[in-house]
Amino acid sequence: MGNGKGGTRVIDQLPPDPVLITSYLSADPVATLTRLRCSNAEIERGRRMAEHREAWPDPVSEAAVRRWLANVGPAADDLLNLAEAEGWGDVLVETAGRVARSKAPLSLGDLAITGNDLLAAGVPKGPAVGETLRALLDRVLDDPSLNTREKLLELAARFPVSRSRFPDSRRKGRRT
Repeated sequence: MGNGKGGTRVIDQLPPDPVLITSYLSADPVATLTRLRCSNAEIERGRRMAEHREAWPDPVSEAAVRRWLANVGPAADDLLNLAEAEGWGDVLVETAGRVARSKAPLSLGDLAITGNDLLAAGVPKGPAVGETLRALLDRVLDDPSLNTREKLLELAARFPVSRSRFPDSRRKGRRT
């Protein structure tokens, strides 16, 4: 994890946060935070940092940063602090800030439709609903302008997981 890259200079750049600093310095933050008798939430935070520490996006690509933010979830702020403290994260922090200000959807809950909308459109209950929502999020991460109810329902009707399960009456007149 931290392997001491940059030494004291990096630690001095980090916010005064014991979990963040421990996670930076420790090769196994989960074990270290557990030995230090940290809370389960703090241990989980250290685990998320360790899990995502080596997978960084192209910092100038908003689409890559959106995908990365969606993947790292709550660990994003900690990881951005680490990148900035190491001296190379300024562009990534700037791009992540633009993405956050744009309110681009990063999770299933951010989509303009819900599973209930898909059910009403004819997608049957069960795994098809979740599969379709995940496929829609994948598309929206690349192009946030697709995040409207109309566009998402149109896209959903084209997905193989949905298309094969939509009742014929719902697809009349639709080109797929």
